[in-house]
Amino acid sequence: MKATLHRSTAEASSACCLLSLIGLGLLAACSANNGNHPERSSVTVLTRSSEPLSIVETLFTVSRFGTTTEPFGDVRGLIALSDGYIALVDASLPGLIVIDPNNPADAVLLGRPGDGPGEFRSPRLIQAIGTDSLVIFDATSRKILVFSRTAGFLSSVELPKGGMVADPLGYVDGKHVARFDYHRPPAGEGGVRTVESRIFIGAGSDAADTLAEFPGGILSPQGYMFFAWRAVAAIQGEYLWFGQGNLSQLSRLKITTSATPQIFTWAQVARPVTDNDRKAMTALASSLNAPPNMFTQDRFADSVPLFSRIIPMTEDQLALVGYEPPEGWSDSLFVLDLSAKVVIPMALPDGFRPAWISDSLMIGVSLTGPDGPALVGFRISIPHQVRTQ
Repeated sequence: MKATLHRSTAEASSACCLLSLIGLGLLAACSANNGNHPERSSVTVLTRSSEPLSIVETLFTVSRFGTTTEPFGDVRGLIALSDGYIALVDASLPGLIVIDPNNPADAVLLGRPGDGPGEFRSPRLIQAIGTDSLVIFDATSRKILVFSRTAGFLSSVELPKGGMVADPLGYVDGKHVARFDYHRPPAGEGGVRTVESRIFIGAGSDAADTLAEFPGGILSPQGYMFFAWRAVAAIQGEYLWFGQGNLSQLSRLKITTSATPQIFTWAQVARPVTDNDRKAMTALASSLNAPPNMFTQDRFADSVPLFSRIIPMTEDQLALVGYEPPEGWSDSLFVLDLSAKVVIPMALPDGFRPAWISDSLMIGVSLTGPDGPALVGFRISIPHQVRTQ
């Protein structure tokens, strides 16, 4: 039977834009300054779980979908929907793809490449709103686009241009969008400078209110150093998570009600950079025909970051993906369980890049499959000691 790929063409005649500016007052990274005395942030220490997360079985493997012949190549965002479907965007494939992993031949494609209404060039999935609406960000046009699974394209809003790129992190209350950018201050002693991260909330061309400012990375005189840490951030419901990839610490801010973030920390340290690391990075730079200054000593930081991405899970759980080397993938992730106050490690299959995770399901892309990159879902098991807390 011939595989089909349906494209939604219905137009929404009276779709309201979901974006608006929220007036939150200026919030600093660790205290509020709104006329009240700053409150001290609470600190919660998480202990390491004695049992790891484990993979129980492979639930599905999808190499192709619809009538496409191209494999998954560069998934920029993925969400598992409440009805079992998966929505994703892939830089090598057109449109916002909605598939049933158990019947990938019958796929729905929303939007298409282009610059017109409902079109995009470099899509990145942000999140779902309710059961029907899906939101993506187009890095090329700097637009946030809202699609309905049943009615197609609904609305869009263009983010301000100029200055540092401000990537949306996600919606708060399904209405207000939080964004994330970097600010590069003047170089300090020796030409080394620290990049500052800013997270703010707002939409359209209006000025936005700052939620947090914190260190976002290290720059050498020539640019980013190999293995240098970077800022990470994510939206999880009403919460904003932010931190630095080289520290075993994250801050959580409840955007709508609190100006003082909670701090969660655990006992783990970044691995020092070795001579083998430097040799590998030098070889990579050589393969890219990098200039000689790419090999200088100040191109290397002193430690490998702990993690490089945050994947929100439930309100009390989030996954941190271990450092992903250039042209490679991470070998592990660890879940922070706030209610049980534990850090749960998990070894990842070789060549697997996770994109979405819950307490029972992990979805991502396997880069080493026999038919090329494939979308893979695993059923995972959370340790008994955590389930019974």
